[in-house]
This record gives sequence, structure tokens and C-alpha cells, in this order.
Amino acid sequence: MKKFNWIDGIIILLVFVLGAGVWARFGGTVERTTAKTSEFTYKVDIQRVRQQSIDALYASVGAEFNMEDKARTDDMGTLVALDVRPAMREVELLDGHTVLSEVPKRFDATLTLSLRGNVNDYGFFTPQLSNIGAGAKVTMKSKYAKIQGNIAAVLK
Repeated sequence: MKKFNWIDGIIILLVFVLGAGVWARFGGTVERTTAKTSEFTYKVDIQRVRQQSIDALYASVGAEFNMEDKARTDDMGTLVALDVRPAMREVELLDGHTVLSEVPKRFDATLTLSLRGNVNDYGFFTPQLSNIGAGAKVTMKSKYAKIQGNIAAVLK
């Protein structure tokens, strides 16, 4: 009988690992991601807009918003609430201190939109499967207003 050879052992181990990899990739259990249609709300922050835009947003409460994109138009939900506050910015004083100062004739707003979309383990999506996630930049329009902002939070 022949003595054990390390090279033969490594080759046998490699064949075993390769077989396990092929089984895991092609023969393992198939996981399917299921998405259920559900109603959820999300908040969009917009910054430093003029009074005319705020007036248009107040007229859009209860109206549908759509994504403004050349390639596609996604339903982005219905505007259910609008929180408006004066726009603020940091101003550095001559002595080196910074203070918050109101920006004249500009406003910040938080829009709360309600959407019936898809929800799964990977997140929240529009009916056309665009991601609705915190931090995403969106451009939306309604009959009266067109806005660009960042999604601040997604609430169930």
C-alpha cells in the first residue's frame, strides 16, 4: 500500500469543496422574495423654497404626486400633510462664532406622502418598483407643484 501524499489530499479536498459549491449554487433550496402590497407613509424634506412653491404645495394637499423622470413616471403617492418652517442657515460672525439665521423669503418644508406600494424584506417600493428609502433624492410633480427633495423617513 502506498503512503499518503499531501498533494493527493489537497486535490481530494478541492474536489469536495467544488462539489459543495456547485450543490449550494444550483441544488440548494430556492428562496423567493415575496412582496405584499401595503399602505405606508414617508416624509420628504425640501429646503429653501419660495412662497409661491409653498402656496402650490398647500393647493396640492390631497393630490397625487408622480416621479419626474424622463425614462419613467412612477406614482409617488398622495400628499397628506405639509409642515412649513422658515429656512435657516449657519452664519459665521466676525468673532468666529456661528449662529443660525433665517433666510429671507425662503422656507423649508416636510411633506408627508401616503402610498400604496410594495413592501418586502428589502424595503419599500412604488407600484412600479422604484425604491423609497431614507436618503434617496427625488424629484416629484403634481398638478400645481414640482419639487426636489430627500426622503427623510419611511413609516409603516
